[in-house]
Amino acid sequence: MSNQNQQLTIGFIGAGNMASAIARGLVKKGHNPEKVIMSNRSAGKLEQLADELSVQTTQNNQEVCDKADVILLSVKPQMMADAISELDFSTVQVAVSVAAGLTTDNLKQMTQNKVAMVRSMPNTPSIELCGATGLYADDAVKKQHAESVNYVFGAIGEFEWVPDENLMDTVTALAGSSPAYFFRFMETLIEAGTKQGMDEQTARNLVVQSALGAATLIKNHPDIAISERRTQVTSPNGTTAAALDSLEQSGIADMADKAVKAAVNRGKELSEGK
Repeated sequence: MSNQNQQLTIGFIGAGNMASAIARGLVKKGHNPEKVIMSNRSAGKLEQLADELSVQTTQNNQEVCDKADVILLSVKPQMMADAISELDFSTVQVAVSVAAGLTTDNLKQMTQNKVAMVRSMPNTPSIELCGATGLYADDAVKKQHAESVNYVFGAIGEFEWVPDENLMDTVTALAGSSPAYFFRFMETLIEAGTKQGMDEQTARNLVVQSALGAATLIKNHPDIAISERRTQVTSPNGTTAAALDSLEQSGIADMADKAVKAAVNRGKELSEGK
């Protein structure tokens, strides 16, 4: 962490699951909790976070704007306009939206184009500080702003910037939504194991650890292609080859392609208010 970033006051408008995860990540990584301020409509949620993290809390959104250098807009998309339209962002360096489906144009209109804006798409593993976040910056975002945003999202996992806002729908499909795809595949494997006579808990333990191990192998050795890892496991005429042949015959590549396209298309529809 750079000393400059450690001096930032980071504010949150909204204190839901994702905002709380980011705040926890920052404090765990060593950011001074006195330099985190969170607002929320529910006093109970704020009391819980103050007790757990020793962060500042308020039910006044403008107080967050007055104190914070970086603000994360973490309210539901349909509530965003009401939450931020009347706020004065004049002392804020950069605002980051965590709301799905709202474009930077949407957000600029809500803020009267008064603040540099970043659009983000974190995913739920961020709760465990192993998330994947996609980021897009509008033209007003400068290098120092981007570095501050990197600092924030680096506290909850990995992040990638995309050069075209249209790619945020692809980010949603590949990162925001994809944990559910992996969960679904794990469910089907566990169910298949029980059909072969294994008890559910044992099947779950084996599948979950195998998924974690496979992902760790790929992440820790980026120089080795995923296809090469697959080949290493696949002995000719062996059990793995038989299983993979079955998956290919069932159209696994086509299913993945259709799933990603469906998510991308639905993201575009949501951005258009459909």
